[in-house]
Amino acid sequence: MALGLTVFSFVLLKDFAVRRSRAFEAHLVDSIDLMRAALKSGENPRQALITAARSSRNDVGVALTQAIQQLELGLSIEQAFRRIRVLYPSPSVALFVNVLIAKWEGGADLSLLLDSINRILRDQLRLASKIRSELSGTRYALIFIGLMPYSIIGMFLWLQPDWLDALINHEWGARFFISAIALQFIGYFWMRRILRSDYS
Repeated sequence: MALGLTVFSFVLLKDFAVRRSRAFEAHLVDSIDLMRAALKSGENPRQALITAARSSRNDVGVALTQAIQQLELGLSIEQAFRRIRVLYPSPSVALFVNVLIAKWEGGADLSLLLDSINRILRDQLRLASKIRSELSGTRYALIFIGLMPYSIIGMFLWLQPDWLDALINHEWGARFFISAIALQFIGYFWMRRILRSDYS
């Protein structure tokens, strides 16, 4: 049981990191829109980056502000955005950083590149939202099925307190109980793997 809870805790932490990365991607699209608008108004790429950082009241704004500060200290564009890549390891973030590197080091048209990746990222967000909505019903059913036995046990213990005595007092009772919980953990991770996708 302790091993199962340990693995379950690591899985929850990983899921939290994935959700945080997805939220960053969603906010990044809005920041790209701000950069595009700033570029079209006549600002240079550095000023557009500063505008997006100041206007984004979320993790993207904080990350861009830190990257700008490192640029002002003389670091290269790749070094300045290395932390963002490490904290939010996703293809969308890597694509955005590569576009900035292409502009700073190769002189590419940043406005054109941002237009292209903005369309790609928005298409990915729409696809991810569609996949998550289609799988949400199955996930809720999985949670309901997983919690149902404990609800039934609680109800029977409330109606008949000695209901579990036969199992508890049996010499194999503890093993049966631990095996049931272990099988439930295995079933949970198995179903989670089946329902897992890059967008869900």
